[in-house]
Amino acid sequence: MMEKLNDLDYFNTSIILLRRLEKVAYARNERLRIFHEKTRAIRAITAGILASILPTVFWITALTSLEVSIGHL
Repeated sequence: MMEKLNDLDYFNTSIILLRRLEKVAYARNERLRIFHEKTRAIRAITAGILASILPTVFWITALTSLEVSIGHL
């Protein structure tokens, strides 16, 4: 059989549970922050790679066509 909690015990139990909930909420927010940081970093790396690939392909294409046109002279 469950004991009846008096008002002070109920208050103390509520405070303890609220502190636990606060810690869980903080941990959740911290994990979300880390997730967003990692996602942002991956996006930045991907954008950097794509930004360097496009000019490289352009220059290779331009140099190849230049060599072909010089070779026909």
